[in-house]
Amino acid sequence: GGYELKSWEKFRRPFKVRKTILIKGYQGMLGRAHYVIKAISSMKDELKSYQIVIFGCDYELKKSIQEEGLMNWTNLEVSYKITHEEVMKLMGKTKLYIGNCISDGMPNTLLEAIVMGGFPIQSNPGGATAEIIQNAKNGYLIEDVENYKEIRDLIGKALKNNEFLENAVDYNNQYIRPKLEREYIKKLVLEKYGQVEAQLIK
Repeated sequence: GGYELKSWEKFRRPFKVRKTILIKGYQGMLGRAHYVIKAISSMKDELKSYQIVIFGCDYELKKSIQEEGLMNWTNLEVSYKITHEEVMKLMGKTKLYIGNCISDGMPNTLLEAIVMGGFPIQSNPGGATAEIIQNAKNGYLIEDVENYKEIRDLIGKALKNNEFLENAVDYNNQYIRPKLEREYIKKLVLEKYGQVEAQLIK
């Protein structure tokens, strides 16, 4: 597990110049991106100065984008299957990352957003995301994944307070990102195995 932070550093743009809002486009069995699309559909004026990128878009979500009238937005880009490197490059220029799902594991894309210096807005099924995100401190937690009004309000709050966003990202850079370094995690794992071995020897 973990990320080789140095190898991705070259793709991290300064937060002050970022103008991309990145949305994970998975609807399917566990994804709930439809409600993110519904949330932003009424925010056209608020979002006009941002580049909105939806990545990993599937057929179900494409229908939602069309039905909500977003296909004619000039600042909207829809990507389908892209490589992990392409995801990381996108993350490196992202101001807000939005992920919404009902699975109860830790979302890899949330960790990647933090590694690449974006501000995360992420669902919290099973409380897993709250292990990383302290709500309204270093990100926003979506508590009701099917409440598009809640999602819209969180996006609006984030965009109105740039100082808060910068402080949140600074916190993640200082306290969360280093703990996602591959060598750091490797060291912890080996220590745990060492403790188990010591118990077995006894």
